[in-house]
Amino acid sequence: MAARRRAKSASLGRASRGLPPRPRLLIVCEGSHTEPGYLQALCRQLRLDRSTAVIQAAGAGPTAVVRHAKRHRLRDDQVWCVFDRDQHEDYATAYAQAGKLGFRCAVSNPCFEFWLVLHYEYTSAPLSTAGAFARLRTHLAGYDTAGPVYASCGAQLKVALHHARVLRQHHDDVGNQPDANPSTTVPDLVIVLQDRRDQPPRDT
Repeated sequence: MAARRRAKSASLGRASRGLPPRPRLLIVCEGSHTEPGYLQALCRQLRLDRSTAVIQAAGAGPTAVVRHAKRHRLRDDQVWCVFDRDQHEDYATAYAQAGKLGFRCAVSNPCFEFWLVLHYEYTSAPLSTAGAFARLRTHLAGYDTAGPVYASCGAQLKVALHHARVLRQHHDDVGNQPDANPSTTVPDLVIVLQDRRDQPPRDT
């Protein structure tokens, strides 16, 4: 009872200052370690861990990510689905399903590791998944998908965002599709997270 009164008081205090509560942001990842680990570390750095839930999908592939997000979202959640283009045959279906549900997608082609590569170098050359891993390991020797990767590359986040903007402009200039190889929309999610830093957290 006392805890509820404290929560109500805090909520009223925020309302009296004209600060609306921040909706929870739900991020559902295809990967089991690299993607959630990176995004959780970023959220901790931005002090968003109270208002942002980063979880792994139960099942493999893009449609499993969308299905998991639909199952676990709360009423006022902002939802992001994080998955790879890779060779997934259900990619287009999952992307369309996410759009119909009002979810946003952070997609990397061929894989999330390409986003990590951009922390260190710019490239517009097509890559396979194996090629993206190999290129990343030239910067992070012994890179392992289970390791705490944000601790290694987070300091280069501004560099990665710049490289991603240049790459997007390159694809626009030559008339490529937005999800051309290589490409990533993870920066869109990162910018959303950065923009949430100055918003007040929602009571939990």
